[in-house]
Formats: sequence, structure tokens, C-alpha cells
Amino acid sequence: MSKYTNRKGQRYYLKTGKTKSGKARWWASMDQEKGKNAKRMPAGYEWYESVNGQVFVRKKITPEIEEVEIGELKSFLDRLEVQTRFEVKGKDLVIYTADQDFGELESLMAMMGFADTAKSPKRKAEDLLSYSPMLKFTLVEPDPRRFVVCRMCFLGDEQDWLEIDGPGSLGQLIEEYLPLLDDEESLFELI
Repeated sequence: MSKYTNRKGQRYYLKTGKTKSGKARWWASMDQEKGKNAKRMPAGYEWYESVNGQVFVRKKITPEIEEVEIGELKSFLDRLEVQTRFEVKGKDLVIYTADQDFGELESLMAMMGFADTAKSPKRKAEDLLSYSPMLKFTLVEPDPRRFVVCRMCFLGDEQDWLEIDGPGSLGQLIEEYLPLLDDEESLFELI
């Protein structure tokens, strides 16, 4: 039986079945007993975990972002004070920030006695954080590699991306815009 454990320690099982038209389909379930368990992931499919820990089965996607670009982003994100996560979606590098204050959540976990569990208050607090998209770097020119940067706009009932700069090199855009994640007011002043 194929299974996957997400960042929160929740176990998911690969399930299989048929669509109404009789085609095979696969999905992730936390219930080991319900449905038919699949022995292995079918060719061309993969486990996918969202930044908030939800797990899905999806067709494999070949990202257009290069490993060196991902490394450049990771290196800069590690310098920020705000809790972040990111994911690669085709031509996009999407950066998410925590919806809660990590320090306050960690203190609350310690006060509630989570220090005596298998996970430290810090690790338990990390499991409870949820994230929202804030910045996106989109590859718009493959040679030379040029990106545009967008920030999430939360006005009204719907969220949408608002382009704020580019095209430019990823390094230049990262240096200019990622520091704004530590000061959301500055980020949202960008038009």
C-alpha cells in the first residue's frame, strides 16, 4: 500500500477507483479503511503537498524554474524574519507568508504544555501555521531568463495577482522585493 506523511505528521493513503466513464482514478485519503488502497503510485503521477499541508495525487508537472533559481530564492528566504514557504507552479515561484505570528503561537504552545510531547513547542507551532500567497515571480522570457514580480491583492471579495515590476533578472527582483515581506505595510503600498 502506498502512503505519504505530510509536514504535520498526518498519514495519507493512495486510493484507486473508477470514474463514471470507467477510467481509472487515484486520490489521497486519510482513512486507511475506506475505499480501495492502491499498492503503488501509477506512472506519471505523484504525491503533492500544498504549503498548508493538504495532500493530493496529481499528474507529474515539469517545472520551468531552474534549480539554481530555487536555490537563490531559498537562500534569501532564510534571511527573512517572517515565516515563509514557497512552491514552484510551472513558470511561477509563489511565496507564502504565515497568517499567524510565529513567536506568539510558539509561546502559546509552550504555555499549553506541548513541551512534554514528542514535538517541541516550536515544531508543533510550525505544524499549526497556515500560509497565504503574497509574492509571485513569473518567468516571462526564457532566454535570457527574465521575470516579472506580482503581489497578491486582497481588495474586495476576490484575491488576484497585481503585477508590480519587471521584466528583470530574478536576483534583482528578489533583492528588491523579498525584504518587503518583513514589512507588509510597505508591500501593500506597492501599486
